[in-house]
Formats: sequence, C-alpha cells, structure tokens
Amino acid sequence: MSAILLPSFVQYNLSVPFQIKGIGINHHQEPINRPSGFPLYQWIQCVQGCGTLHINGTQYTIRPGQGMFLWPDQPHSYQSAVLEKPWVVHFICFKGSGIETLLKDTQLGQSGVFTLNEPDMITAKLKQIHNSDFIPTIFTFIHLSESLYDLLLHLMIHTTKNSGTSLSVQNQRIAPVVTYIHQHYSEPLFLDSLAELCGFSQEYLCQLFKKATGMRIFEYIQRTRIKYSKKLLMDMPNLPSRVIGEMCGFNSSSYFNRIFKKFEQISPGEFRRQNGIYD
Repeated sequence: MSAILLPSFVQYNLSVPFQIKGIGINHHQEPINRPSGFPLYQWIQCVQGCGTLHINGTQYTIRPGQGMFLWPDQPHSYQSAVLEKPWVVHFICFKGSGIETLLKDTQLGQSGVFTLNEPDMITAKLKQIHNSDFIPTIFTFIHLSESLYDLLLHLMIHTTKNSGTSLSVQNQRIAPVVTYIHQHYSEPLFLDSLAELCGFSQEYLCQLFKKATGMRIFEYIQRTRIKYSKKLLMDMPNLPSRVIGEMCGFNSSSYFNRIFKKFEQISPGEFRRQNGIYD
C-alpha cells in the first residue's frame, strides 16, 4: 500500500484558482460507491490491474495507460474489475475557481475515461507533486497551484477520450507548438512562425489549437507568460515588476500589468504584497 498524501496546508484560505486537496501514488484502490458524487475534481490513473467505472448509466473499463477524470458532485462508483486482484492507481483530487473555465470547452469538460498518449510523462508530473516539499507555507501553496495548472494543460493535450470523439491526432500535431511556446515564451511569438512548425496554415492552426485546448493560441501564450512571471516575481523579489514582464515576453509594463490583472484579478505588485514581498 502506498502512503496517501493529504497536505496540511490545504486549509489555507487563499484565492488561488487551482488547489490540490490530496494525492496518492501506487495506491491500492478500494471499491468506491458515491451516489451523491464527490465534492472535488478527480484524476485517477490506472497503473496495474484493471478497474471499472459506473457513471451516467454507462460502464467503462480502465486499464494501464488510461485514467478517469471525474467532475464534482456526479454520482459514480468504481472498483477493481477482478475483485480478488489489486487495482493500483495514482490519483489527485483538486478544486478551484479556474478549473471549470479552463476545461469546460475541452474533452475534459465532461467526466469520462481517457487514454494517455504519454502515460509516463503524466506519472512523472504526479510524482513530482507527490514528492514536493510540503512545508505549510504560502510559497508552497502557490507552487502547487502552478504544478496543478501545468498537469491539467498536459492532460488536455495528451489524452484521448474513450467515446469515439478522439482528439489524439490533433493533440499530437500541436504538441510541437506547445513545446515551442514553453521554451520561447520570453521572445516575440508570431502566428506564421508557429504554424510553420507543424506545416499548417495560420487559420488551420488556430482552429486545431482551440479544439484541442479550449482556448485561442494567443490566450495560451499569455497564460504561459503569466505563469512564468508569477514564479519570477517570487524568486527575484529585488527585480522591478516591469523587468519581470520584459523577461516574460511583454513589451511594456502597462501591457504586462493589464494581462496579469486580467488572469489573476490583481496587479503584479499586489501579487507580491499578498505573498509577503514588499518594495
């Protein structure tokens, strides 16, 4: 049996949009029956054995390399498909005001079973969260919020829903663009150059990216830049926020402040002050 981590800092009353409430690695999954659902989002990934999920009047089978994404408050049950044999899973439970907005127009916008294109990568991200230093501080809480956001983005791109509405081909085809954005977010990014990475027209890349991720490509770029700017605002407290903005690809301090406030509802300076960093 694995140790299930339920961090003590989950009781922090902070307004971050992505909050991890519990995580387990190599957990021997016991039978679960929830006629009223569960109050958190759940990702449960099969590692060994085979399980069954009952939800919305349908039965699904979950095998290694697959997982189930469950939205809150939906009645469901799941258990090992062979009761005398263990069903080993990784799981993470979470909540937050930003999750529905992020996922509602993607394939993760409904509960279901998904096949992973790269299960080892998702496992590595779960283990990285599980093995984090869980000293109950605000900095740890914010770091885990960013890690959960990163995990959800990868699940959006690297999963195929087991319902005949597969987006796996599209997800694989935009993967070079996603990787390039994360590697070059500090530089000017142009749609024609991104489209050339995949050999697409600009219009087709925009359509494909929106279908796979649920957001426009330039919104994804902005969110990625803001994600990295938050880390630098914490890690480099002596640097002015305008310099942080320039390092993350924003060509003016006013534009950086406007986009930061758009996604975080506070300014970069207020973000620092909320986290104990004062000019």
